[in-house]
Amino acid sequence: VYDEADMFSADTEASLEASIDEIEAETGAEIVFYTQHDPDITEDENLDKAKALIDEWGIGRSGFDDGLVLMVALDPDPGESRVSLYGGSGFLGAYANEDALTRIIDDSFVPSARVGDFDSAALRTIEALDARMDADGSDRLETLRVVNGALGLVVAPLALLATLGGAWWKWRRDGDDPALTDSPSILMAGPPAEMTPTLATVVRNGTATGHSINTILADLARTGRLSFHNLDQVSKARSDDDPDPLTDPAIEVHAGEHDDRELAGPEREAWERIRQHAGGSGRLSRERLWEVNPLLDSSTRALESAAVRIGWLARPPAWTLDHQHGGHRHRPRHRRRGGRLPGHLGADDRRGPAGRGARARWARHGRVRPGHEPAHLAGRLRRRHAQGVPANAQEDDGPGSQHERGGRADGDRQAGRHARQGGGVGHGTRTPCRGRGGARPRPRAAAARHRLPHRRVLPALARLIRRLVFVRRVGR
Repeated sequence: VYDEADMFSADTEASLEASIDEIEAETGAEIVFYTQHDPDITEDENLDKAKALIDEWGIGRSGFDDGLVLMVALDPDPGESRVSLYGGSGFLGAYANEDALTRIIDDSFVPSARVGDFDSAALRTIEALDARMDADGSDRLETLRVVNGALGLVVAPLALLATLGGAWWKWRRDGDDPALTDSPSILMAGPPAEMTPTLATVVRNGTATGHSINTILADLARTGRLSFHNLDQVSKARSDDDPDPLTDPAIEVHAGEHDDRELAGPEREAWERIRQHAGGSGRLSRERLWEVNPLLDSSTRALESAAVRIGWLARPPAWTLDHQHGGHRHRPRHRRRGGRLPGHLGADDRRGPAGRGARARWARHGRVRPGHEPAHLAGRLRRRHAQGVPANAQEDDGPGSQHERGGRADGDRQAGRHARQGGGVGHGTRTPCRGRGGARPRPRAAAARHRLPHRRVLPALARLIRRLVFVRRVGR
């Protein structure tokens, strides 16, 4: 008993000491009563002090942790004093848990302490503790200690052996770490000096795309050369809408004092073109945004050349596409004429005069660009060229019977059927085709490539495979 606040009388302190000694002799548990003057302390702080006292003084047997502390913080007003009971893990498991200790405080200590009778409060508390602490609890604590020791001496080594055995078995099964076969570039602390964000899009995609144009614009905006306005209206913009400076998307060109030497070659070229295109106004309005993609077309080719020069690409993407397509390179969508804002700044304008729908109108009126014929006219134009019929020749609708015209139409269908079955063009009929559409004849070299076997057999095989897949799906 450590009565620093002089709460107990001498007789009460002696009685408490005797009771604590009897409990320790019977169960082995160690109990401490500690009082102090601390009127400003809270209940949680008082409980923390009790816990700290157990840890610092080592109250309770080693290996059992069966110590208990009664901490009392005296206040001039007895009703405002703080009292806490804190027991070790062994005490809580063998004799009384936290709820039981709380009930002992509420039922035994608080009623007497509230009226200022701390002697009776302490004596009733030690009696309540003595009633819960018996030899059975001590035996149970001893049993738990033996089990805990067995787990530590037997199970822990087994767990260690199992862990080591599992690691050894995994090493035998998987072997050592595989040899590093990746490029040495993974060891770089950062990207190469010449690897700009725009050039990285070319390396990632294998060619310069609309993403490259987006990156050029974003990189110029990062350096303060460009700023964007009303980007939320991009998807709603159409080339034939009435201009509205307040809501139309636009690009502001800041042609101030900028050190162009910090830009790479393709980016510097793109910046010069955009600045010249903006002119004195320094603003690219909605009407002029449609011209940005063709304006930056040469910059995308410069990006591809730079990727080859640095060594990130083995050969220009244009050469690769020409090789794959037999000499005819399909222009990427962002380079075609049509209603698209630069990069992500717009979508296809299907209502504008230069939109994607214009291809169908050109085909219906006989104005088809070479290499861009719609699928339903490409076969007719190839057959007309193979038969020696001028591409722009119109079918004569002069005198003739309906039977003759029907015969020509039947021949046209037979020729198309023969071509779809892999027989080539011009090998099943010599009947000229009817049709209003026309196009300039293909160059002689292109026609020769068209007559190569792989130019006829491969499409026929592809159509045959699609038919087989379709029949199989229908059968299911």
